[in-house]
Amino acid sequence: MELKDIEKITVIGAGSMGHGIAEIIAMAGYEVNLVDLSEEILKNALWRIEKSLELLSEGGSVGKGEIGSILQRIHPFLSLEDATRDVDFALEAVTERIELKKKIFGKLDELLPPDVLLATNTSSVSVSELARSTRRPGRVVGTHFVHAPQRIEGFMGPHLSIMLPLVEVVKTKYADEETIELVLALMKRIGKHPEVVKDTPAFVANRFIIRAGIEAGYSLGEADVREIDAAAVYGLGFPLGIFLLLDVIGLDVGVYILDYLRGVLGEEYQAPEPLRMMVEQGNLGQKSGRGFYDYSRGPPEIRREDWKTFDPLRILAPMVNEAAKLIEDDVADAAQIERILQLSFIPGGFFTRVDEVGLNTIVEKLEDLKKEHGMDWYEPRGFLKEMLREGKRFADILGNVWI
Repeated sequence: MELKDIEKITVIGAGSMGHGIAEIIAMAGYEVNLVDLSEEILKNALWRIEKSLELLSEGGSVGKGEIGSILQRIHPFLSLEDATRDVDFALEAVTERIELKKKIFGKLDELLPPDVLLATNTSSVSVSELARSTRRPGRVVGTHFVHAPQRIEGFMGPHLSIMLPLVEVVKTKYADEETIELVLALMKRIGKHPEVVKDTPAFVANRFIIRAGIEAGYSLGEADVREIDAAAVYGLGFPLGIFLLLDVIGLDVGVYILDYLRGVLGEEYQAPEPLRMMVEQGNLGQKSGRGFYDYSRGPPEIRREDWKTFDPLRILAPMVNEAAKLIEDDVADAAQIERILQLSFIPGGFFTRVDEVGLNTIVEKLEDLKKEHGMDWYEPRGFLKEMLREGKRFADILGNVWI
């Protein structure tokens, strides 16, 4: 199968990610079958897509005359069997529960011809395990769209995909090269910047937002939610605050991902108690109307003056240690990490910011955190210590980031 052979795509799951993925695929001219469990979910998804397209038209990204034709290309279904008839590509975007995903992949494997690719939008679970649940492991791939593939409603203007164009294309040891090449071509065709990553827990981009979320949760005794978010936006260059992003993702989703990562990577990925308490109280974030913020009066405004004394190195230093861990474990090199973070959470450049602060300052902050909290994962990684001994900056090792 080649890119020209793909005309109709099934998206399984019409929730916060699925409906956005369906929208951008339809915007690229493809027919989309969008399937979920209830008419109410599908009706809400189509309403959100229409409102999103109206905002995109106000920003000039979509012509007003195009909205109707885009919506006509999205076809809602309640039945997976009906939604997969005569389709050329299937993309799963259901909740982050591996047993549910495996069940869906097994069913897709039965319903679709063997040459049809199966993709998952998982942000954390093993794509290899999903591939093994089918008879076509070479035709299974991860397509992790960074949060809100079209935009984040009400927060950052009408077209956040300009800021967050990243799709991590997760390559398993089973994946055929033609599968990867076809997926890369499709992601570019729908206007995204794909990056091939290894099938490791949470891949690359989410390892950083997860680390930032964990450290922000642990920091709530030092500052409040709004100040920590202001420090992230105005001190670190994040496109939006950490707690705000967690609210957008869904706090229940965050806890589930952290519980999964704790099981496969260790205790340093345990969910902070404030996050777990929010979920227990039913405050799940934007989708429930309340999370770390109250959305009853619309999206919160994070102002520079909200940032008073909180040290953004409290968040940045552990993220740098996370980067060093990924490099040491041969998950990604510094250039790919820099590229992925520029395409997602830190448009101004992650290692650029580290060099501005100074690696010695980062290492000192990690050592202080270890003394203060007694947690071994704050121990500066050997990679960072070696760079210090050799007097290197990240600019010295990055090479050509945009290859």
